Amino acid sequence: MEILRVIRNQTDKSGICFLVIGGHAVNHYGFARQTGDLDLLASKEDREFWNSLLADLKFTNRQNHEVFARFEPREIASWPIDLMFVEKEILKEILARSEDASFGSVSAPVPCIEHMIALKLHALKQRQSFREEKDFIDVQELRKRSNLSQEAFRALCEKYDRIDVYERLDGKK
Repeated sequence: MEILRVIRNQTDKSGICFLVIGGHAVNHYGFARQTGDLDLLASKEDREFWNSLLADLKFTNRQNHEVFARFEPREIASWPIDLMFVEKEILKEILARSEDASFGSVSAPVPCIEHMIALKLHALKQRQSFREEKDFIDVQELRKRSNLSQEAFRALCEKYDRIDVYERLDGKK
């Protein structure tokens, strides 16, 4: 994935940390599903770095919110990039338990499977109907591949106000 290689090169030079999340990270855990973008998790403190880097790479900022930004390439040959921004300490916590994943000619960190489930539950908390089934299936498949206890999974579902996800997946055991 050429765009990720370029991003990784620039972030390494600048000492900027990030993780690959979303569909590419789900794929890393052995559940193959299609994705049409590159999702990254970064520190809010590094937002200007990302805005500058992606502008230099000829991406246009199409959405800009406090915790989210979407960039679209000017060339059709590249992936759109979604950035989720978190506090620096949260990023450090997620990085501490992350693992390196291979994306063709480049490796990049992905959250541990428990953090991936939490990120997906966070997405489900938004209750966006167009994402609901895809994110539910991601949680289901990540749950199958995790060694998360039933109690820990229930606690995550409660934290993100999606006890219904727990009930659909684990509640009938």
